[in-house]
Amino acid sequence: MIKGIGVDLVDVKRMAKSLAREGFKEKVFTEDEISYCEAKKAHAAESYAARYAAKEAIGKAMGCGVTPGCLREIETLPDEAGVPQMHLRGSMLRRALNWNAGAIFVSLSHMDSCAVAQVIVEARFR
Repeated sequence: MIKGIGVDLVDVKRMAKSLAREGFKEKVFTEDEISYCEAKKAHAAESYAARYAAKEAIGKAMGCGVTPGCLREIETLPDEAGVPQMHLRGSMLRRALNWNAGAIFVSLSHMDSCAVAQVIVEARFR
């Protein structure tokens, strides 16, 4: 059963400006997300924007929003097959468990001007 759904759209140019600010990446993204996005070279801002959209979308799906302090507790990276997987840690994981969240599905897409993420959260059966 679907427990929640969230979607978010991010402007890539705005993300590129934010990435130019000292310390922004480290406040928002995990080390593994930074490594993944930086490997994209010319398309790094698009990858960062998609991951930022995913962070916002999970907050919407769970109905709790996302505070700046918990952005690094949400990580989206591809599995071996290239399928995006979302991992929650810390307070975001506790929120999800208390909310009875089960599987989390995330879809990312981007182009040079914008990035979008959609998140679906299934209910965990007790």
